[in-house]
Amino acid sequence: MDRLPNNQHDALALTSASLTAALASDWHRAMRLLQQVGDECGPDGVDRALLALCDTAIHVSGIVPGTPVAISWQAVDGDGAITGPDEVTRPEVVWAGRMLAARAADDEEQWDALLAAAPEDEIAFGRHAGALLEMSALIIAREKGVKIGER
Repeated sequence: MDRLPNNQHDALALTSASLTAALASDWHRAMRLLQQVGDECGPDGVDRALLALCDTAIHVSGIVPGTPVAISWQAVDGDGAITGPDEVTRPEVVWAGRMLAARAADDEEQWDALLAAAPEDEIAFGRHAGALLEMSALIIAREKGVKIGER
């Protein structure tokens, strides 16, 4: 088994702690830990963190890797209607859903294209990574029957 470089190992530990905080509805801590991945682990660590968030949600959902999936969005407030990407008001949430779909399908070309399309601005990219954290936490909570508070 290949050993991960230290920065990627650290990124996984921070991502795990971030996801744990999100599942405990401690969104401030969750986002701070996710930001710490970028600050301390660099771009490779961020890539590893994004993969880990997707892989965890996919695994808990019981999706077999390599399986194409259709992503729909369901509002956690209001009427909870299920919508397509055109009705989602946060573009970072659409990006996060597409990242999950690309990873579930093992579509490296789409994954790379989505990463390339992510904003270069640190704050905007943080919103995108945060949306992936939020989506992963909500998927895990739903699958485990756990209620978590909104971000």
